[in-house]
Amino acid sequence: MWSVKCNRASSAPDDPIVFPAQPGRSHLHDFFGNVSVKADTTTASLLDAGSTCLKGMNEVDRAAYWTPALLANGRPVTGPADELRIDAYYSVSDKPLPVRSMPVGLRMIAGDSKAQRPQSTDIVHYNCLHYPQGGEVTRSSSAIPTCPAGSYLSAKIVFPGCWDGSNLDSADHKSHMAYPVRNACPVSHPVAVPTLAIRLRWKTARSIPSSQLALSSGGQFSMHADFWNGWNPAVMRWLVDNCLNAMRNCTDIPRNLIKA
Repeated sequence: MWSVKCNRASSAPDDPIVFPAQPGRSHLHDFFGNVSVKADTTTASLLDAGSTCLKGMNEVDRAAYWTPALLANGRPVTGPADELRIDAYYSVSDKPLPVRSMPVGLRMIAGDSKAQRPQSTDIVHYNCLHYPQGGEVTRSSSAIPTCPAGSYLSAKIVFPGCWDGSNLDSADHKSHMAYPVRNACPVSHPVAVPTLAIRLRWKTARSIPSSQLALSSGGQFSMHADFWNGWNPAVMRWLVDNCLNAMRNCTDIPRNLIKA
């Protein structure tokens, strides 16, 4: 795998994938990585903007990642940007090698923003992690747990890693992508691409009872995430070739180690 840490960039009731050019139409989102995301975002605007990703990766990862905001007693959980961040993991644990780079401009959603009952924990789940260094304290759960003393709330969202090979988006923002079936991409979605998983870290969400916590998309079961690919294509190709297809662990790789 390789991974990138990105601080929260902004918050707004916008969603340029689901409600393009309709500012304020969405529930509140937290945006990570690309600093320019708003309702009228385009691939071109992403590629021209900056990023909050760390270790120099802001130069090459202009992708936009966003999730529903976490609410405590109806108000957004706030704090320093580096305590409300994501780790974006790109891996190939669920299908055979080799994989191809994601196309620039690929858009997709993982999880169900309208879910009113538990989703599969293979796709979305919550954990409590040790504060501040991480490490699981609780098992994965579909509902938000009450984190014990010395831990903070986290969530993980896993995106599908099989592409239909032609469409950068689809009407439901999901149909052009698929999850592997029995560790292989289905015939309908034959192109294997890196599997993206986002680990959300709400380090300021400590000692808050579960009963006081909800998502801006409604309840606790509606966790989901959006992704719009704005990676430098040469850099992603290098990471795919030298980390994923070479079976090398490039967790938290800095920009200066990427020879592209």
